[in-house]
Amino acid sequence: MLIPTVVDIETVRGICNARCIMCSIESPKVQPGIVIPNQVFEKILRRYAPYAVHLIQVNLVGIGEPLVDLQVREKVKITKCVLTSARLAIITNASLLTPVLSKNVLDSWCDDMIVSIDSIYKVAYEGIRIRLNLEKSLDCINGFTKERDSGITTQGMIQLCYLDIGANFCSLGSILDQDLASIFSGDIFSMIRDAMNENCWQELPCFNRCNIPLQREKRLSAALQ
Repeated sequence: MLIPTVVDIETVRGICNARCIMCSIESPKVQPGIVIPNQVFEKILRRYAPYAVHLIQVNLVGIGEPLVDLQVREKVKITKCVLTSARLAIITNASLLTPVLSKNVLDSWCDDMIVSIDSIYKVAYEGIRIRLNLEKSLDCINGFTKERDSGITTQGMIQLCYLDIGANFCSLGSILDQDLASIFSGDIFSMIRDAMNENCWQELPCFNRCNIPLQREKRLSAALQ
């Protein structure tokens, strides 16, 4: 039976300080204003516990900004307690990464901060990540690395993430009701995995209306002109 090595958990849905042009946060399919309570979050992690030896990394990511969660520090701690061998990463736009929050996250032993940033050019960045300011985001990232480097720690590695989130969803199952391995090895997940491996993803009903690659090419062409 197949078992995933990397798990994404959406702790925040429909709440974000940005309005990125490729994100579906304003889609009618996205329920607004949801932050997973710590009790539910821990219950989800406990479902992964039997497979902890296989898990390499847990990512806090979704259609929402993880750092708006006032309990993000506690969620990091819970993850490190339940899944002790897995790395914990927060995927974020970093613009809310204040000095206090940076210290709190690092103190809770977050392993990686994966920053979604699409360009180092102000016009392109702010044209894609609406409501954000490039200088402020860079200041937050630099402040985080400064706080990280001021202590004796190997935590808080910075990575860059380029992420497109479409509005077409398909249900793979519920981790609250089903076993992790059975979801990952299920018919729907297997069909999608096979299509991806064979480069036939456009034939899948949940992806065949995706126009993100074309939008990305248009943005790149506009930025270079």
